[in-house]
Amino acid sequence: MPQIQDTKEEPPFRLNIFGGQNVHPRQALVYLLAVASGILFLMLLLLFVRHLYIQSQREDFQMMLESGLIVKPFLPRAFVWSTLLMIGSGILVASCNRAFRRGTLRRAFNSLAGGIVLGIAFALVQLLAWIQLFSQGVFFSGGYGGGAYLYFFSGLHLLHVVAGFVLLGERLYTFRRHQSDAADELILTTNPFELVKTRVAAFWWHYTDVLWLVLFLVFTFVL
Repeated sequence: MPQIQDTKEEPPFRLNIFGGQNVHPRQALVYLLAVASGILFLMLLLLFVRHLYIQSQREDFQMMLESGLIVKPFLPRAFVWSTLLMIGSGILVASCNRAFRRGTLRRAFNSLAGGIVLGIAFALVQLLAWIQLFSQGVFFSGGYGGGAYLYFFSGLHLLHVVAGFVLLGERLYTFRRHQSDAADELILTTNPFELVKTRVAAFWWHYTDVLWLVLFLVFTFVL
């Protein structure tokens, strides 16, 4: 029976804010990045809502809006489709994480591949949403709500998605290399560090899912 190889990665340490449980340094780093990113998005969203409120109270702005000099944007349909794609991708990545923990590497690989494909489709549809915004007369500067917020939020989120592609892509490559041999598959699926890396990749992807859902809801009710 093949022996499980010891990893030379950093040992886990105790992180009190998570109930004193042992957390691998890489996992803790991703958690902290998610918290910092979430705070950043929250502050920007508050500025966005405040900007729209102050703008709506200006009489000159209302006159320009009524005269058609400023275009009030409507939510691009591409945002709706991209939201559905992101949800589907998150479901597949969650399925991959469960399959890997159970030792079914082929199923994990197939689910992850499907999740990445839907993630790529999400990114492409986001670019289509920018085209739809531009066709409405919503530009990066000026106009209703300073149009820059819509481009900036979706663009910043897209950077988070790209980071997720790096994490998921590394997992997909690793799964592909080991799924053809039963011994390699056993070693991989029972290696604690590989479990951590899979969990971290899935966590970050789910974080980007939730982040986009929040942005989508804000756009829906504020615009």
